[in-house]
Amino acid sequence: MTPYRQQPPPIVILAFGGRVIGTHAHDGRRLWELDLGENRSDGARMLIDRDRVLALMGDVLVGLDYATGEVLFKTRVPDVLRGPRATLIVCYGVVVLASLGEAAGFSREDGSLLWHDGFKGYGLDAVAL
Repeated sequence: MTPYRQQPPPIVILAFGGRVIGTHAHDGRRLWELDLGENRSDGARMLIDRDRVLALMGDVLVGLDYATGEVLFKTRVPDVLRGPRATLIVCYGVVVLASLGEAAGFSREDGSLLWHDGFKGYGLDAVAL
């Protein structure tokens, strides 16, 4: 018999002002909060992949546990991949960041850099993923 696992409450995740905040969807209670320690005014990109919150804030990619907000990893990203033009997806267990004609893949599990391609000669256009 499979042990019962309690499901987390419905959580709405917000990211702004250098913080990532988990709030209860039905009553707005703050369930958890991460302060990255500085105001990152260049915007945030974020997605939720099953049990993981992945947030790009400035030059930091953060992996958090969806239910608890526990920090699973923090990784610095190359400068060209930061900011409001960055695109963020998860594909086959890889967090892919792209911006200004470059792309990089990071491990969904620990945030380690798996690959980075500057696509030299392809230009500095926005990258669709």
